[in-house]
Amino acid sequence: MSRRVSDIFIVMAAAAVVYLGAAFIDYTLPKNEPPPVPPVRESPTLSEKAEIISRSINTISPTPPTSDSWTVERVDFVADESLAYVVYHDTRNIFRILVKIELASGRAKFKTLASFELKSAGPAEWTLAAGEDKAKGKLLTSYLYNPGEDAWTKTRSQ
Repeated sequence: MSRRVSDIFIVMAAAAVVYLGAAFIDYTLPKNEPPPVPPVRESPTLSEKAEIISRSINTISPTPPTSDSWTVERVDFVADESLAYVVYHDTRNIFRILVKIELASGRAKFKTLASFELKSAGPAEWTLAAGEDKAKGKLLTSYLYNPGEDAWTKTRSQ
């Protein structure tokens, strides 16, 4: 009987060592988190604002991504530049939100005013899902991310 107790103790000790080792590895591995948003200069350009939005999308989005994080595809700034439509996606979903951007004391704050669902693609048609579209019909300046240049590029105004 004591041999069996000894074997059980050895198995339990081995399991504890494996568990603790896995916990240590998980704790020490770098997490897949977006880079921190750097301090915002007093009057950022629209391409800089697009980058700030892109780095902040995981906290701005009212919906969690199905994969690790969201990717911003396009930012359409409203004429007064304090509002922007943001089109973003993960591996399965694509969304559009209208955000209010507040820049103060070197920090960016965002408030989601409306969210949209894709009604049809090419050209994209969006349906209001929640909130109020306070920028409907206003002049937009669009920026797309260009991975080849690692920069946000102005595409058009409409």
